Amino acid sequence: MATTVAGEALRTRLLQATNGKINLFSEFLDLSRFPEANHVTRMGEYLAAKYGAHRPDIVVALGKESASFILASRGTISPGAKIVAAGFGNATAGDINMTA
Repeated sequence: MATTVAGEALRTRLLQATNGKINLFSEFLDLSRFPEANHVTRMGEYLAAKYGAHRPDIVVALGKESASFILASRGTISPGAKIVAAGFGNATAGDINMTA
């Protein structure tokens, strides 16, 4: 619920700031509810295929699970994309090897 609210607030602000001249896509990974390796693998394969011809420039990860996922999958989903993460503190960022 909190990530949904944060995501909508971010979406609204980005659209306002760019006068709607931005393409935004939302993906709900559900990794906290389905943390099993086969689900994570399927999500990575799905998103790599979905965005294969249209790679994102920026990925916003809300929460530890999604940040860990994109860090592990960025080579196939979003090579070269900047990653912006929120929803956790510096200690957690260190734990998942998220660098500045």
